[in-house]
Amino acid sequence: MYKGIEAYKVLCLKPAIQFTVFEQVKKILIASKTSSHKKQLSATEAFFLGMAARAVATVVVFPFIRAKVMAQANSDSDNNKSMLETVVAMHREGGLSQLFQGLGPELTRGVLSAALMMMVKEQIAATVKAAILPSKQRIQTKPSSW
Repeated sequence: MYKGIEAYKVLCLKPAIQFTVFEQVKKILIASKTSSHKKQLSATEAFFLGMAARAVATVVVFPFIRAKVMAQANSDSDNNKSMLETVVAMHREGGLSQLFQGLGPELTRGVLSAALMMMVKEQIAATVKAAILPSKQRIQTKPSSW
């Protein structure tokens, strides 16, 4: 019933890796922009950066996704290998191709939704910032009545 649950310790890192990659590359991209009023990502840039960040995160954790699936599919109840032992055994038996078998469908499934999510997130953040920032500036520049 609980086969493969150990893999979730690693799989919960996937969103953290995705957001870290996105934010770090976003900082670099924004710093490289020359125009001072364009210090945010365009929708297209956010979309493609979201795709790349999700792809990186998926590739990093995919061997553990595969090990989880293999552990759940294995009907041998005597198999008490840890997820790391399963990953090492798969690598010994079939090399990298064994570890990353099925990566294509996993990337196809997750990359588009992640790209759309990051694009929308950036657009919402820009809208909220534009709505809040002018009111903050008005408050800060208003002379004090003290």
